[in-house]
Amino acid sequence: MPGRSRRVSFAAARDEGEGDTRRTRGRPSQTRARSRSAERVHRIADSFNAMPGRERVVGREAYDQLQRENHILRIEKRELDNEVAQLRAYTQQLEHENDVLRGAAGNGSAVSADTDASARAEARKAKLKEARKQNAQLAMDVKNLADQVFMWRRLNDEADLRLETMRDKLNLHLEERAALEHELASLRRGAARGY
Repeated sequence: MPGRSRRVSFAAARDEGEGDTRRTRGRPSQTRARSRSAERVHRIADSFNAMPGRERVVGREAYDQLQRENHILRIEKRELDNEVAQLRAYTQQLEHENDVLRGAAGNGSAVSADTDASARAEARKAKLKEARKQNAQLAMDVKNLADQVFMWRRLNDEADLRLETMRDKLNLHLEERAALEHELASLRRGAARGY
């Protein structure tokens, strides 16, 4: 497979006594120098093939254990590198703040400008808070007025209904009175004729 690591030997280099087989990636024509730690690892791995059975198993287990420890150490190193980068960024931030404060102590204008800006921002926040409070109060007043208008309309409708009922009763009484007066007048005329 083209992407896998494979061993390649360089006969000319072996003839000159320069090196052993080396691991390369990609085409065999691509070469790169090995670090000393990589050379040690590959020497250990190459020596496994020459070991007798039990020693080879024990040596392979030790080699695997070393690889695991190496992997763990690389992870810890990466985490420590990240912490160092964070500490450097924090140090730069502190240095910048220190420079700002020193400049402010020298002339006072930077601090006063920051103070003025923060004071204006606080004043705007206070005005906005007060406006929101007044808006909420006005909304509450509008709701109360709407409730009162609804109540007065209902009372007005009830009063109109009662007034209509009273008019009907009054008309009925007036009709009854007119009938009684007519009957009374008839009785009086009848009584006057009887005498």
